[in-house]
Amino acid sequence: MYNDANQVSHGFIRSEDGAIQSFDPPGSIATFVTAMNVKGGIIGYYSNGGYDQPGFLRSRDGHYTTFEPPQALQTFPAGINHGGEIVGSYDIDFFKVHGFVRDRDGEIIIFDGPNAVGTFPESVNAAGVITGDYLGNGAQHGFVRDRDGELTTFDPTGSTRTGPRAINCRGTITGYYDDVKGLEHGFLRRSDHDEEECQQRTEDEQQP
Repeated sequence: MYNDANQVSHGFIRSEDGAIQSFDPPGSIATFVTAMNVKGGIIGYYSNGGYDQPGFLRSRDGHYTTFEPPQALQTFPAGINHGGEIVGSYDIDFFKVHGFVRDRDGEIIIFDGPNAVGTFPESVNAAGVITGDYLGNGAQHGFVRDRDGELTTFDPTGSTRTGPRAINCRGTITGYYDDVKGLEHGFLRRSDHDEEECQQRTEDEQQP
């Protein structure tokens, strides 16, 4: 995204030849882009001038789909996979934040980390496995949620704050964590998913 001379935020696309196209969803007075997939699907959120803040999906041909989980006040899409599944977070009353996953047909499933007051999905891979973090029991933990909805908490050894940021088709997760001295480190959490299966999933999702 970028800010114009009036400090208004807009989305943009830069093509391979360097041409830049600005865009905003209909009714937007401020547009915030968060991710893009290999098919040209772009996600983000926008302000329409009120308290309501919808999420949006922009297709390669410029068609917009807006969406919000039920009763959402603010919606924050964060990641999109090749198949168009979208993950993110939303709040209802500013006091508790929930996670969501939206499938390619528009169905939205809500989920939370254990005893969480805030759940923040960040990335979803080709298999529909989600990673992110949540605030619960006084600390920030990492999680991985499989396609069946089973959620597993994890933290690197010595972590006081864990922030997963991306997951690939093999289930390998990368992110950051803080140690007891307040120093921030990167981490890589490996999975045992098969390389060939991973490649097939990616190729399948890239089909038109």
